[in-house]
Amino acid sequence: MNLTELFTDKQTLVTYKEGPQFKARGGVAIALLAVSLLVLSIYLYIIGFYYLFILPIPVAFALAIYALDFRGVQIDYKTKQIREYKTLFNRKTGQWYRLSDFKELHLKKDYAIDKTGLENVYRGSDSVTYHYYLLFIADPVNSKLILLKEFTNYYEALEEARKLADFTKLTFRDFIKPGFKQSSASVRTKIHQKK
Repeated sequence: MNLTELFTDKQTLVTYKEGPQFKARGGVAIALLAVSLLVLSIYLYIIGFYYLFILPIPVAFALAIYALDFRGVQIDYKTKQIREYKTLFNRKTGQWYRLSDFKELHLKKDYAIDKTGLENVYRGSDSVTYHYYLLFIADPVNSKLILLKEFTNYYEALEEARKLADFTKLTFRDFIKPGFKQSSASVRTKIHQKK
């Protein structure tokens, strides 16, 4: 479901889920520890420690929940509020802000560098840079940005941002340099960096 459908839906509370983010402190390492504890539990069961194999399971479960860090955005049209939330055991927590404080939509570009992928070996480069495009709702007075959606294609992000700006009557600002061209051959723009 795209953002425009979320905003035009007749529901009073709209939730946009981002899914697991691994943004908790040490999230990836903790997730690997949780998987290791599950493997240890299976190993204990296989070698016959039927009572001990249960002990690592709740610890691994708790670590996995902490590491996954489920996040999203909720918009409550009844109270005209918006919040970024975190989910723990299906309970959403986060501070609510007045929707009327947000006056702009911002489209920005960011990137992630992959230095370990097989694609790097295949192409003979040391790293691949993946560009992605972020759509924020902005409160310029309080310098508050709330991420609404992440895109891998600039033109899809631009189209969605324009539709949303038309619907919500918010000012749209594109912070990506004018004249930007994205390759139509690939969803992700790749820049190969050689040593």
